[in-house]
Parts: sequence; C-alpha cells; structure tokens
Amino acid sequence: MEGLGNLFKEKREALGLTLSDVSEEIKIGVNFLQAIEKDDFGKLPKGVYARLFLKKYAQFLELDTNEVLKKFYEFAKVTPDDNSNIVLRERDKFIAATESSYSVKLIIFLFFLLLILSSFLYYFFIRNNGFESLKSKIFIHEITKKENLQKEKKVEKLPKKEETTFKESVNPERFEEVRLLAEGKCWIKVSVDGGEEKEYMLNSDEVKIKFKKEINLILGNAGAIDMYINGKKCAPLGSPGEVKSFTIDKENEKSFLEENKSNGN
Repeated sequence: MEGLGNLFKEKREALGLTLSDVSEEIKIGVNFLQAIEKDDFGKLPKGVYARLFLKKYAQFLELDTNEVLKKFYEFAKVTPDDNSNIVLRERDKFIAATESSYSVKLIIFLFFLLLILSSFLYYFFIRNNGFESLKSKIFIHEITKKENLQKEKKVEKLPKKEETTFKESVNPERFEEVRLLAEGKCWIKVSVDGGEEKEYMLNSDEVKIKFKKEINLILGNAGAIDMYINGKKCAPLGSPGEVKSFTIDKENEKSFLEENKSNGN
C-alpha cells in the first residue's frame, strides 16, 4: 500500500493541478484528497464512500482504477463485495432519528393496549357511573374558574405604558434545531457544540439535531439532503454526489434559509 498516495500526488502535480483545482472538479473535499495522497485512509468516510472517493480521484487523473482499488482492498482488508455502511447506532439529547417502519410485535402490543384501554373505559363509564362523576368534577371546575375570574377583576391593572414596555426575558440557553431529510443515501459527519464527531448513514429518512451554540456538518451527498432550521426550509445545499462541509450557528443560520436566498441576501 506504501506509495499509493504518492502515485496520486505525482500524477496531479504532473498535470499542473492543485488540490483545490481537483476538489472543484470532482466535488470531493480538499481534506479527503490530502488524506488519499498521504495514505491516511483512516480519515476517509467508512464503507462504500472511501472506495467511491478513491475511484473518482483515480478516474479524474486517468489512473488504473482497478489497480488502485486492488491495492486499497489489500490495505483495508476488505473485498469488493463488502458494501457495509454506517448505521445509526446511538441516540442522545442532540440527535433523534425518525424510524421509517414498525415491527409486527409493536403493532400487536399497541392493539392489545388499545383493547385494555377500551375495556377500562367501558367499566368506568358504563358499569361504575364514571360519566356522572366526571360531569360533577367538570361542574365544580367551572364554578372554581368563575370565582377566580371574579377575583382577578378586582385586582388593579398596571398602567398601559408599563404593559407595553414590559418584555419577556430571552433564555440564552434555548436550543436551536436542524432537521435533515434524505432523498436517498447520504453519509454525514456531525459535531454538536464542539463535541465529538459522529458519523451516520441516512437512507430516505430524516435526522433532527439540536444545539445551543453551533453545528459542524459534512455531507457526502449534499444534493440528496433538504435542510430545515427551526422549521424553516433552507436553500439547496449542493448537487448530487457533492461533498459539502459547513458550520451553522445562531449568527449565520438565517443565511441558509431559502427565503433569504430568494431575496438576494
């Protein structure tokens, strides 16, 4: 495997290209191209994306892709049929992935739960005069509500000027939310509020990310992702197959919104 990175570097320099030139043409980040040329393959995305990056770079430089991938398989100890992908293995308070299907056991459990609840309601309201008891409680609640309203009318209101100048304090620790909807497969790497970087594979599903300060994102297929910030849709993030990396914080989050892009902001 030694020297594979040099093969890429020497061919690129022979063509008079910089890493930025190559990145702009094949839509792969400069940091990934540097990792390939330094034989530092641990920095590449895991699974099928590592092979895709190598193949795309080799094709652009007109190298023998079969020979390049053969050496890569020997180094990484994988086979061409190994198509293992990253899956969502964990959840925390920042990331909550939406499940796309439910198991048969869950459906059966919900059915029996509904059956038990129906039996309880029947016994309570029909056999145990629960409905009459509930009506009494509602009637008492209405009387108490009217009494409280009468008491509030007796309380002197603040001057109008004080009411209009009063402002609710803003909680600086409130969470912001980013929602990513994938129309197909997309590998992502995310770091929330300076925390540990985590990798995920989305496949026609969605992920929600909550943060206080900032999110650092890398998308392996930016054209397959629709992004929403606090429920508002963002402008397109890139083209299919394009690798994009960016940071979202409270200062720049509005610049990603579709409404601001259409207004020329």
